[in-house]
Order: sequence, then structure tokens, then C-alpha cells
Amino acid sequence: MHYDILYTCEAKNGIKCYVCKAKLEDYISSLKPDFFEFDIQRGIVKNTYLNSLRDTILRKEIFPPISLTVSGEPLIEGSSLTVDDNNTEILDGLQRTFRLWTYKQINDKVIEHKITDYHKLVDVLKSDDLGKRIIDQYFVNAKFLRDFIPDGSGVSSNSNFIAKWKDYNLIFYVWYGLDDNQLVQKMLELNAGQKAVRSEHQFELLFLHFFKNGKVVPNGIHLVRMKDKEYHETKRKRTESKIFLLSSVIIAYQSFQLRKPLRIQPVNDLHWQDEDDYNLEAFSPDNLNLFLKFLGNIDERLCKKDLEHVAWYGKDTTLSGIYGAFGNYLNFDKNNINESINRLQQIIEQKIEDLDFNVDEFEDAYMNLSSVSVNVGNVIRKGIFDYTLAALQGFKKTWFNCLINK
Repeated sequence: MHYDILYTCEAKNGIKCYVCKAKLEDYISSLKPDFFEFDIQRGIVKNTYLNSLRDTILRKEIFPPISLTVSGEPLIEGSSLTVDDNNTEILDGLQRTFRLWTYKQINDKVIEHKITDYHKLVDVLKSDDLGKRIIDQYFVNAKFLRDFIPDGSGVSSNSNFIAKWKDYNLIFYVWYGLDDNQLVQKMLELNAGQKAVRSEHQFELLFLHFFKNGKVVPNGIHLVRMKDKEYHETKRKRTESKIFLLSSVIIAYQSFQLRKPLRIQPVNDLHWQDEDDYNLEAFSPDNLNLFLKFLGNIDERLCKKDLEHVAWYGKDTTLSGIYGAFGNYLNFDKNNINESINRLQQIIEQKIEDLDFNVDEFEDAYMNLSSVSVNVGNVIRKGIFDYTLAALQGFKKTWFNCLINK
């Protein structure tokens, strides 16, 4: 796609940003089929304020700028910037872009299939995966779809709206030279002041590059990201072992490193410069592969012993407590992670049959916690940590003592 350059900025670290303009029609037509699958984006979320986008464009008001990131070297001829659409991702503006893209997709289907009836439009959308994805969106309802049905003159209100795109300019910030970490940081900066990115998603983003490019092999574990369809069902109640939320696996590994139960924190609360708190060197593909293999083995064996509580063993509060205790018992050595995990594997092999978490008793004690007087999440993490550590040390504690009578 071609953009008209309005302004150019080049930072000291070689990162370049071009402030450009281009026609809305050209931008939507240039989108690659999977533009909404960019790894660092959170996916499409509900935002009723986007319902007014159509009126904003019809009134020829200014549309908020869209930020893109492009890999490779920019091709510039005079004041024209040409980008490779296949190497372009949306840093900021995904929700707005997806809404407008939906208009075009539905309108194209109406034209292609010569649709004049609302029910036929619904049937056509349901006939392929792309159409099903569109019709499942929260904003696609009967009223929205009927605006695509042509009137007696053969024109619908939305086809008339889309026809105006060729005369409507958008402003773009086109970024070149951002590495993986800078992409994440830039995306979070651009989301400041907008609908908040949830802590779990921010947490995923910080560590996502460790799990990319095939360097980390799940070893039979299925990792679920927040943008995946099965995320909410897995978070609510997983039904099989070795299925984990990506954020939960990360917090388990960090709890193991620091020998204490941690919680998933918003990015703004994390202090990466403090090596005593976050040992990023530990996050190497080799170490993560070893930990994932260990995690999967332990989870499978615990769940096999206790089929009724498979969901409990996959919760981030459970994992942070258990693996924080594992690291504490082992006196985890961050300078020799490989040896530490292998040694822990041998220890747990000897003690796994004695690790009885008695989840029914845990749930009884949990019901007695008061969310008004205590931070339940913190109490649970610390309680599971105490219970697990005591079991490893050969002591017997009750859940009542670990959660309530402290």
C-alpha cells in the first residue's frame, strides 16, 4: 500500500516513524486476511463507543490516527511511502479497523450473492468460517445487518457509507525498526488512557517472545492465551490435565524461581531492573522447556490421583503456591536452573504419592474466608504455599490452619 508522508521522525536508536495519510478505502482493502491475529494484540473486545464510527466518517470528522508496525526497510519515493502489506501489523487501532473491515466484508457478500433479504444474508454469513466469525461479534445484530439490505433503488445505507471511503483520509503512524520488546512496550504506551489491557494480557506480552519461533516446545502441554477462544472456559474450569493459561505457567515458573507465591501483576507494577525479584536470564528456551516438561508431568500425576479436582490444579493461585513451595524447599539456585529443576524432579518423584492436597477440605476452609476482611487471593496463594511446603518437609497441616487460623 502507498501512503503520503506528512512528517518523518528518526530516533537515535534507529527506529523510524512516518506520519502519513491515505484513503480509508485503500487501507481496508490492503488488510491481509489474518490482520486481527497479531500476536501482541489482545483480540477484539467489546467497546460500544465504536458504534459511532460511521457517523464520525459521514460527518467528515477527524478519525483517530492508526499506528502500524512494518518489518524490513521502508521504500520511499519522494513523499510516497510504500509498505509490504504482508509485513504490516496494527499496533493501535485494531478495534476501529476491525469494525470498518466488517462493514466491507458484509457489503461484499451482499454484492457477490445479490442479497436482497435479511434472512439470506444471515444464511450466507453462516456458510463459511469468516462469516461465522463476523456474525458472532457482539455488535452484529439484526438492526446492524438490515442496514446492508438494498432498498427499492438497489442501494443500502451502508453501501452508500462505504462508497464515501474513497474521499476520506486517515492519518497513520508507520513504525519501522521495533524489536519484539519495543513492540510490546509501544503497544502498551499507545493503549494508555484507552480501555485497559487486562493484567493477564500484559503479562503474556512481556514473555510472549520466549514462546515464539519454535524455541520453546510445550512438551505435551497445551498453552492457552487470553485471545484464544477456549480461554474463558479454561480459566473458569479446565477439564483435562496439562492444559494451562500461558500467564499461569509464567507465574508458576517465577514463583519457583523466587521461592514464594507470586500473583499476576499489571505491567506498571513490575520492576524488571531488580534482578532479585525478576531473573530474566532464567527465561531461556532451554530452562522453559525443562520446566514445562516437569510441570506437565507433575500436573498429570496429581490430576490422575484426584480426577474430581482437575480444574483446581490448573488455577494460577494453586500453581503459584505449589511451585513457590517447590522452589523454597529446594532452595532454588538461579545460577544453575537446569540442575535445580532436575534435582527437584528427583525429589518430587519420591514424594509425589505423599502429596495429598485434600481439595475438599481446602474448599470447606475457603468458604469460611471473608472477602471483606482479607485479600482472598493473597491468603489462598500463601495458604497453598504453606500447606505444600509442610507436606514436603514431612509435616501435616490442615487447610483450616493454613487459610484461617494463621
